Amino acid sequence: MPRIPYHADVDLEGTDLIQTIRQKRGGQLLHIDRMLMHSQPLIQGWAAFLGAVRNDLQLNAKYRELAILVVSARNQTGYELHHHLKPFLAAGGSQSQYDALTNLAHARASSVLFDPTERAVINLAMELTDSPNATDDCLQAARAALGSDQQAVELVALIGAYNMVSRVINTLDIQVEDQR
Repeated sequence: MPRIPYHADVDLEGTDLIQTIRQKRGGQLLHIDRMLMHSQPLIQGWAAFLGAVRNDLQLNAKYRELAILVVSARNQTGYELHHHLKPFLAAGGSQSQYDALTNLAHARASSVLFDPTERAVINLAMELTDSPNATDDCLQAARAALGSDQQAVELVALIGAYNMVSRVINTLDIQVEDQR
């Protein structure tokens, strides 16, 4: 049960944002949407920022989703683990890789399940989730593995963004929607 009740599933006055979100989600709002509806400026900024982070970056989709899952696993955010499984699989991740994220120390060392770039992504996501700053070695390893300064910067920002998401979800105890 959420620590603050979800907002009613209604359109917010003076904006078509909720209808746009509802359409993007296949007709239904998610619990995260209904929680953020308590503040119109917040949901507007959240939708714009995280929409860009999820959809507009040059960062490879598999690395993006892997980083999100690592942050979610490290922060014990079941909501995000649930919602990002399908995008991870659609981006080329495997169920075995997803399952391995229950033991991140093993996952980041597994050359059987994860290639060197994926392991660099896992390491950076773990360091930035556990600490406000990654070591230079970790950042440079991810930068070299990705082969692009742009993608390295995007990965750091994505990891920061999803740490924010995890903290909001965990603090407000936002639950996975009923699967009917």
